[in-house]
Amino acid sequence: MVGQMGPKLLYQDAMLVPCSLH
Repeated sequence: MVGQMGPKLLYQDAMLVPCSLH
């Protein structure tokens, strides 16, 4: 799941990654 559906997925992943780390 690396923004395969589009940029929206990538944006959500980028926000979820830091949110989970923080």
